Amino acid sequence: MNAPVSTEPIFCFEHCQKGRKIYALQIPGECPLCGVLLASSELILPPFRVPSPFSRSPHSLVIRPTIGSFLRDYKNARDLHIGITNSKGLVHDYNEKGVNFGSSSWEQCVSVPLQCRNARRWDAELRNFSAHGDWFPQNYSESDHNCLDFVVGFLRHAEATVRVSAPLCKEQLCAELILPRMTQAAKYVTLYRRVSAETAYVSAS
Repeated sequence: MNAPVSTEPIFCFEHCQKGRKIYALQIPGECPLCGVLLASSELILPPFRVPSPFSRSPHSLVIRPTIGSFLRDYKNARDLHIGITNSKGLVHDYNEKGVNFGSSSWEQCVSVPLQCRNARRWDAELRNFSAHGDWFPQNYSESDHNCLDFVVGFLRHAEATVRVSAPLCKEQLCAELILPRMTQAAKYVTLYRRVSAETAYVSAS
C-alpha cells in the first residue's frame, strides 16, 4: 500500500471551450476564459484531481532531490538522491553519514515498485546488507560509491534470496526504471509551478 504524500492537489476542468483545460489549486469562482460564474453553469469536463507522481511504496526504489523538495527545489536529474524501502515503506539510503533508516526527508518522493518474489526475506536482507562495512560513512564517495551504488548493490545482493526482478547495472536501472518516472514527475512539477504562480493556468487547445 502506498504511503500518502502531503502535496497540495492540482484540479483540472473544462468550462466553455472543449480542449482548453483549466488547472488550479482551488476551483475559481469564475471561468478564467469567459468570466461566467462556474457555480451556475455547466462544465464540459467536471473537476478532477491531477494524479500526483509522489508516493512511497513498500519494496520500491524511491527518489527525491538531494536538498529540499520536488515542488520547491527540483531543477534537474543530476541533483537527486535514491533509496530503497522495506516491507513497511521505511526508506534505507546511503550518503556521507552512512546508511540512514526511515528519515522524514522522504515525505515527497517518486516511487518505483520492484517485483519482489519473496517479501518475507526482504527486510532481513536489507538490514544485513545495510550493516555491511562497505556502507560505513568513511567509504562514501560522491562519484563512485554513493546512494545509487548502494541501491544497485542491494539488488545484486538480494537477487538470489529475495528474487527481485530489476536491472542490475546503474545505467540500465536509470534508463529503464528511473528515467520514465522522473519524466512524469518533471511534467507535474512544471505544471504545479505554473498553477502556483497564477490563479489558474489554461492549456492550449
